[in-house]
Amino acid sequence: MTTTFLMNVNSIAGDFEYYYNQVNQTRKDKIDKLLFMPDKLLSLTAGILLKNALEHYGLKYDEIQFSYNKYGKPFANDNLFFNLSHSGEYSICSVSQGQVGCDIQLVEPIKQQVIDISCTDAEIEYLSQFQGNVKNTEFCKLWAKKESYVKYLGIGIQKKIDTFNIKDAYFMEYILKDYAICVCSSKNEFDDTLQIF
Repeated sequence: MTTTFLMNVNSIAGDFEYYYNQVNQTRKDKIDKLLFMPDKLLSLTAGILLKNALEHYGLKYDEIQFSYNKYGKPFANDNLFFNLSHSGEYSICSVSQGQVGCDIQLVEPIKQQVIDISCTDAEIEYLSQFQGNVKNTEFCKLWAKKESYVKYLGIGIQKKIDTFNIKDAYFMEYILKDYAICVCSSKNEFDDTLQIF
């Protein structure tokens, strides 16, 4: 089963130092490299969400020695995989017994130029039937699907994102006002709802 956990940055914003001291050094290093507090909060929220999600599965966060594939994608152990994403005011963490990727996108106005360079011809045609915020939402849903797939593969974007085809994977889209969320997994077993921390 693939479970996706959601956390709003505002749930920890008032006690940054307390939560900062709960994450591992790798996460602290990522946070410390960021320049702006909203970005630091998103990264910290992702770290706390990962900690809570793994502990939900009975793992002790402080004792986990994360492993990494050759492209740098981390995993907890040979039987438990995870992926993180954050955007706007939310972080998500998907956990599965098979490979998994997730993405969350705050729906914002999208320029046609961005659509043209990041979508296939078929996707551009599909998006052309929409206008305004509906078009923005549909684009973000497509982007979240592509991003979750790339993260599922664990290889990073190796070629132009407007040219690859998605295959041999399963997807689940979740609804959250003003956000597009997509999870990609090797198994077609997803929780129906987001688990909120």
